Amino acid sequence: MRDCTARFSRISLRSIRLRLLKNEMMPEPPIEHLAALVEHKTEEPNIEYKAWMDLSDNGNRANIARHLCGLANLGGGYLIFGVDDDGSFAEPHPGDLHPYRQDAINNIAAKYLAPPPHCNVHFVPVSNGKEYPVVTVPSHGAQPICAKSDGPLVKGKRVGVQQGVHYIRLAGPRTAAIDTPDLWQQVLHRCVLKERDRLVSAIGGLLEKPQLTSAGYSIDPLFDELAARWAELQPTERWTVDLIQNRTIYAFQLLDEARAIVREIGLGALRESVRRATFDAERFKDIELSAFASISENSRCGVFVSGDVEGYELQHVHQNGSYLRPPVLGHISAAGGGGEVRAYWEDTTWVKEAVEQRSSRKWEPGTKLSPSIQVSRALNFIAFVKSLSHSFPDARYAMLSADYGGLRGRVIGEPRPGVYFSYDRKSGMASRRASTVIQLDALAEPQIAEAAADLTAPIFRLFDGWQIVPDFASKLLKSS
Repeated sequence: MRDCTARFSRISLRSIRLRLLKNEMMPEPPIEHLAALVEHKTEEPNIEYKAWMDLSDNGNRANIARHLCGLANLGGGYLIFGVDDDGSFAEPHPGDLHPYRQDAINNIAAKYLAPPPHCNVHFVPVSNGKEYPVVTVPSHGAQPICAKSDGPLVKGKRVGVQQGVHYIRLAGPRTAAIDTPDLWQQVLHRCVLKERDRLVSAIGGLLEKPQLTSAGYSIDPLFDELAARWAELQPTERWTVDLIQNRTIYAFQLLDEARAIVREIGLGALRESVRRATFDAERFKDIELSAFASISENSRCGVFVSGDVEGYELQHVHQNGSYLRPPVLGHISAAGGGGEVRAYWEDTTWVKEAVEQRSSRKWEPGTKLSPSIQVSRALNFIAFVKSLSHSFPDARYAMLSADYGGLRGRVIGEPRPGVYFSYDRKSGMASRRASTVIQLDALAEPQIAEAAADLTAPIFRLFDGWQIVPDFASKLLKSS
């Protein structure tokens, strides 16, 4: 078993400091997730592992194109180099990873696929001190990805891709041609949703924002359940601050046309839905590793029952002496409800060290609240809820609510270099809760920014009337 704590410490500090040196607010949280995928091979359709290969060979290039096509038509995923079939690191490591650079991968996509997905390549350091290429493949858009060119003929057999064929990832995992109505169903469903989002965004400004109510539904039981479980999980030793008091809770419930709770789906469908929604949310606003990401990592993920409804509990809990990332707990139910509890990023030691190493400012855990961090967190959460709602056919609305604790005495601050406030805006209240109801069909980027402002504005008004507006959230989206 590799030392995960040491790995996360090394990766977190490296990525955090690089981002702050570039005048960026947050680390790239998926790096931890990507490192875990490299070190712990998982048999998921959205992940393809490959040993080292010669990417100048046309047969290898055509095979890579097939996997890129399949991952994109699945809704996105990862292609990881340097891992053997048994999950061990492929040897020898080439050292020079230049052949796996981003433009090389995208040149393969451009040669063989239409429309070509634009992939990102991350060189991810892991516990053996070496780096491994991880290709993040985006989802297709309103048009599925198709092979536009044939792969080479080798001994009379076509290798890799065949012109005019659409590929997708299946359980196994393996990449196969889309040749049945069942395989086409989910692909076409995503195409329709992509086109719908584009149209809604285009005409959204012409429509009056509806005044919605939740028809008497209360989200309070979800908060009570999450807060109680959070308190139960906290260790006896203190983190940088008291975790029971200093935490945020984001909760949601999907509602149907009558504002009633949506119909349940099966646990298997829920697991897949959470995986896809996590991936979509990370691509929408790359801000932090969600609790829901653990369902893809198969780490601390278990079934729980609330009332008569089953769901998943997902944890990234505080480990002794590790203050690099905030602990987080997630609940997600088969009835379209759930939420996430987490400590403040502002209270981690990596923020303190990064700020104080870059300037003469002091940054003590438990004393700051960052508008950029919190609004970005809200954007990521709303994007997750939106994506998850696609798996509930009767979902029309979502009730969203945020509950902040441990606010008394905190002041507004930003960890980014060069961002200062002329005087301390301090909260005199310990906690506050805010809620909003969103219409899912009209939830394109402008509406997500508006919903994020609705959730966070009441919290920040405690700080001498500091105002969060939708334009602030929109600018954060554009800076992703």
